[in-house]
Amino acid sequence: MPKTTKTRLFWTLHILGWLIFTIVNGGVNGYFSGSKSVALINSLVGLWGFLITLGYRRYIHKAGWKDYSLSQLVLPALLGTLIVSCIWMAISALVAYYGIYYLEGQRVPLWILFLNGTISGLLIIAIWTALYFSYHFFRRYTQAEVEKWKLEATLKEAQLAGLRTQINPHFMFNALNNIRALILEDGHKARLMLTHLSDLLRYSLAETQHERVSLKTDLETIDYFMALHSIQFEDKLQFQMEIEEELQEVKVPPMLIQLMIENAIKHGISQQAEGGIIQLSIRKAQEKLSISVKNTGTLATTVEDSRASAGVGVQNIKDRIALLYNGEAHFSLTEESGMVEAKVNLPLTS
Repeated sequence: MPKTTKTRLFWTLHILGWLIFTIVNGGVNGYFSGSKSVALINSLVGLWGFLITLGYRRYIHKAGWKDYSLSQLVLPALLGTLIVSCIWMAISALVAYYGIYYLEGQRVPLWILFLNGTISGLLIIAIWTALYFSYHFFRRYTQAEVEKWKLEATLKEAQLAGLRTQINPHFMFNALNNIRALILEDGHKARLMLTHLSDLLRYSLAETQHERVSLKTDLETIDYFMALHSIQFEDKLQFQMEIEEELQEVKVPPMLIQLMIENAIKHGISQQAEGGIIQLSIRKAQEKLSISVKNTGTLATTVEDSRASAGVGVQNIKDRIALLYNGEAHFSLTEESGMVEAKVNLPLTS
């Protein structure tokens, strides 16, 4: 909250609070006593309370009390409340003493006037103190929460940016190696692969700066990607795709599906002498978006091979969905009947 707004809020509440106290205190005492002088005296008591608490506030700022923790504040606040209320009651007693004397010609002992207002004065200053520090504690708490969320958002964006920059080098390394291998064998195929690679890079530059893109847009890259690999693998790679039409505008992390397919090719199809099948299935399941990529092959059976088969891509997928969906997304890698399935379940967003 800007300083001018905070100052305006304080003055509004301070004036309103003491105005209500003065009207109620002066009116009630004046009504029951039937004396206009009593109403006037009690109004002056309210005015002095207004001025004294302003001085109290200034001291609080100067002493730095508003930045204290609750445990640090308890003793100073109690002492401050006691001292300020005593000062206020002492001044109020003097105002009442001389007011009653000059307006009604009566002399009331000063100590009686002081004692009569002690409890109420202490209560009023205690309420003022509690409200004042409660506001500052609440403001500090909300400010700390805002800063916490800003920091977490900045950290999250930095992590996502790091993961996004990880995608391109990983894919580029594999693609350029494949093109290099084809240059001497088949120059025409190598040129086609370069064309498809440029299409993919164009998409990468345009879309990977976003956290999410439409499924329809992301699937366009799959066409380029599979065209690129069909040149390399020829008839050793069969690709099947089944997408529910109504999901075209659902949002997904860019290049997530490509990474899943790339891992299926690298750790599955490329390891099979006779090649194999990749099946992409995207459907709605229990209010989630289910993305499944199946490939011919088997999961590694040793810890070392498991780590190798996971590779950069799978870890990237896990990290990205964890950051983007705060635990509401799930990744799994399973094997059944000679097929490995990588599955991601995401919250449905459009």
